[in-house]
Amino acid sequence: MAIPFGDDSLSLKARIGSGATGEVFRAQLQRSGDAVAVKLLHKSLCADREVVSRYRREVTALMNLKHDAFVKFRGEGILDDGRVFLVMELVDGDTLANRLKKRGRFDVRTTVQMFIDACDAFDEAHQMGIVHRDVKPENLMVEEPPGQPPRIRIMDFGFVRFVNEELASEHTALTKAGMTLGTPGFMAMEQLRGEPADQRSDLFAIAVSLYEALTGQLPFAGNTPRALFQSQLKGHVVPLADRLPEEPLAPKLWAVIAAALTTEREKRTASVSLFADGLREALGLRPAPPTTLSPGPLRHSARNEPAPTGRSSSSILLGVVGVVVILGAAVAAFFAMRGH
Repeated sequence: MAIPFGDDSLSLKARIGSGATGEVFRAQLQRSGDAVAVKLLHKSLCADREVVSRYRREVTALMNLKHDAFVKFRGEGILDDGRVFLVMELVDGDTLANRLKKRGRFDVRTTVQMFIDACDAFDEAHQMGIVHRDVKPENLMVEEPPGQPPRIRIMDFGFVRFVNEELASEHTALTKAGMTLGTPGFMAMEQLRGEPADQRSDLFAIAVSLYEALTGQLPFAGNTPRALFQSQLKGHVVPLADRLPEEPLAPKLWAVIAAALTTEREKRTASVSLFADGLREALGLRPAPPTTLSPGPLRHSARNEPAPTGRSSSSILLGVVGVVVILGAAVAAFFAMRGH
């Protein structure tokens, strides 16, 4: 299949992935011979002109991101059948999720350094008023160039939004298409409540992703998918040292990660920049910042033990009971799929 693209054309090769917003294909620019990735949005999303207009506008903004961690966009267009396509850099690597499954975890210091670099990239996007809304290991690519340290590449901004938009605009684009914005296990409490995401929502997902990259497990306590989800709603998490008992860096890293996992947005670490600074300090890479990150009212649960119920957590459950009903089956399937 040949697709006109500027003064060149694209030849689609093999499908290499799919997601909530579209399918991704390996492709080649016929004139230059460059290998690229092409994402075709689902027809259901492209049927609404408002969706298409907003998506193309956001892609234009994403093309201005400069940090090397971002998968670079080369352009976009519309097919004759109305579907929008995005042309992106083809990353030579695998997702962090697949890398962990196939080859296991990186050492702790390498993992944290990878996330520090990714945080610097997210900070650039956040400074531009852009949030990702679906950060997870499946949307983080890992490149491992010979002779160089591995690094994270950030992809799939399919759920991106501008944080300075009015709440009403949250019902346009993907929301208007009836989609849940985010992934169970990585969605912050405000997202579960249906509130607009901001930079701190991304930070919550980054902290969950880092925890999973370090331990191979999500930070929530429980032996079943339902128990894990209930623990997330209540803010019951397992301290890093409980899962990495032999790791001397675990206590310092946990102080930083825990501060980003608070259920209340206002008590969470204020920015990914501060989070990255805390990680650097934990590794001894820079002096301690003038202020200390506080983990807030986070309940620590013993490893894999059901979280106790409490008065404060009940109010949280009341606020999200509708979400539990709506997402229950999907959430259980998600946790079960990840082997938790």
